[in-house]
Amino acid sequence: TDSTTGKPGTDSAGSNVGAIVVGVLVVLVITVVLIYFFVIQKKKQIESSE
Repeated sequence: TDSTTGKPGTDSAGSNVGAIVVGVLVVLVITVVLIYFFVIQKKKQIESSE
């Protein structure tokens, strides 16, 4: 919780945390898009089968 007044070197740690956060966000977005696409495909299959 003391990121602004930390020791020298917190910048590199902060950038690492930022990179991790960005990576997690990218993975989450990709996962959501894949799930969304999968759901749409399922709905299309159900609609076409009726």
